[in-house]
Amino acid sequence: MSEKKKTASNFRLACLMIAALCVLSACNGNGTIAGGGVNGELVVGDTFTHAGQTFTVTAISADRSTITVSTRSSGFSLPSAIDLQIVLLRGGDGLYRYSTNSLSITYDPSTGAITWSVVQGSSETTIVNEILSASGNPIITGNGATADYNQGAPSSTDIPALLADRASSLMTFATDNAVGHNIDLSHGNINVRGLAQAHAAGWTGLGAEVNIIDEFGPNAQGFENGSFTHGIISYYSSWAVAPEATHVWTEESTFNYVGSNAFPTIDVVNWSFGQAGDFSDDATYAESIDFTRAFTAYFYQGIGDQNPNAVLVYAAGNEGAVTYFGGGADGCETTETGASLRYTAASCSPVLGALDPNSYSYLDRSIWVGSYDSAADDLEGYSFSAGSGAMNYFMVADGNSVIDGAQGTSFAAPRVAGVIALTVQKFPTLTAQERTRLILQTGYDLGVPGVDPVYGHGLVDANAALNPIGLLE
Repeated sequence: MSEKKKTASNFRLACLMIAALCVLSACNGNGTIAGGGVNGELVVGDTFTHAGQTFTVTAISADRSTITVSTRSSGFSLPSAIDLQIVLLRGGDGLYRYSTNSLSITYDPSTGAITWSVVQGSSETTIVNEILSASGNPIITGNGATADYNQGAPSSTDIPALLADRASSLMTFATDNAVGHNIDLSHGNINVRGLAQAHAAGWTGLGAEVNIIDEFGPNAQGFENGSFTHGIISYYSSWAVAPEATHVWTEESTFNYVGSNAFPTIDVVNWSFGQAGDFSDDATYAESIDFTRAFTAYFYQGIGDQNPNAVLVYAAGNEGAVTYFGGGADGCETTETGASLRYTAASCSPVLGALDPNSYSYLDRSIWVGSYDSAADDLEGYSFSAGSGAMNYFMVADGNSVIDGAQGTSFAAPRVAGVIALTVQKFPTLTAQERTRLILQTGYDLGVPGVDPVYGHGLVDANAALNPIGLLE
């Protein structure tokens, strides 16, 4: 089973479990089990009801050291035999117990009393993940029982009104300064899957810190020579997704990639300042490979060094349609897309250098982003695709500017950065590595099923990333 299919299976199981866990996480309390065996002992098939949810004894070990209790899917939205399985272990005092970091259950066979206790503040996602992890199937592959999905506080801000107000201000500024513009900060134009639902639920990036490293130009407004700068377009591509996150501007031309500056509070870095064109300009494939390694060791590694607790988001590059090397024996890996052979991020962009551990140390918290054309249901013609080497670190997003007519992976990447900021607000205690896996594995699958060399993990999905249980159905 592929990693993505396995994850989908875990999601479906979690979806079935959630109704039971909603009951459990809503209350702590006591109940009793009346056994149907000799002297009232429990036997397989006995059932009991707690807070309106029915549980069934599905297994008892021969020495009665373990009792397995399950809750079934009857009455839930999906047909399945078992939703949730809990194994209670008998202690030296004769009591049976089950315990995770969030949930404790005790059963006293002498009285039939059962006690349920949920740690205050525990989210349903955390409880489900802990139970699934006990059987080796966490919600997100790689994020085990220690992954803390307990929730932060949602915002009460009227986000559509906030977006409309900022769009109006930008339009006034653009008109007054003769800046080229096509400003539309509506959800339809931001075009991030599940974003409207995320904002409606109060997830706006509040409390997250995002570092946008780019070219912002000589003034604080981000315009130069009658147009918005590359950096300000990147900025608003992220801001529109996470409008209540703190966005820090870092001028690329003054950023010291080998300096000793540290930004330990930064949660997300977006780097869309392109160097991929230099790769394609080299005379031979071998020279280009050398370039990617040197590029990675300086730029990508430097960003990771100075942002030790951040998810690192990079634009994949806009040279996906070039044909410099022809795909021969010494050529680039290629992927057929429509009528053209596409260079891939695996072997024909600076991502190649990042796959070399001697050049880059931060693959476990890095995401490269290509551009997706939702109207054509295809990768944009200019965008690098994932490639078999880089596909586990790759996804796609809309690459259209929200404030003018520009396009590029430079504006797809900050949309992903914005979604990551939303998850920082909802799941504030996840590590950067756990957050990276969450974003990638909740991507909306495109192309062939599973992680693939064109779209990688698929289209970034804000609502799925914020609700990693019960969404796939």
